[in-house]
Amino acid sequence: MTTETLEPFIEIVSRLIAKMETQAIGQEQFAELSMRQVYYLETILRMEAPTFGDVAQKLGLTKPSVTAIVDKLIQKGYVEKIQSEKDRRTYHIVPTSKAAEFAQLHENTHRLMAKILTQNLDEPEIEQMAVLLKKVLQNKNE
Repeated sequence: MTTETLEPFIEIVSRLIAKMETQAIGQEQFAELSMRQVYYLETILRMEAPTFGDVAQKLGLTKPSVTAIVDKLIQKGYVEKIQSEKDRRTYHIVPTSKAAEFAQLHENTHRLMAKILTQNLDEPEIEQMAVLLKKVLQNKNE
């Protein structure tokens, strides 16, 4: 079996994920977010009060690129910029309650996707799928 055998399945799963993400984000209160902003917000939510430099490093981007998107997230009310008590030149990015609402909706979307992907599997098959995905995604920090 070659990797080409998997390509149609990957395409279907990718389309399904994109559709579900678009539907979730497309809800009125989150429709203002672009997919890039969603990606940044997800990253910030996984980190603990990161600095702009921390986010840039995590995403492998420049600090000015991160600053531009984070500034938009600030304007939209998803994060706040808080000055560091240790180093007054540094600012931390802190999620707001609006970001927490988004995170909850997004988590529900991921839960639904997991349910769809496993609905026709029995418990041993789900466990096997988890083991295989862990192996496939080993050393992937995204």
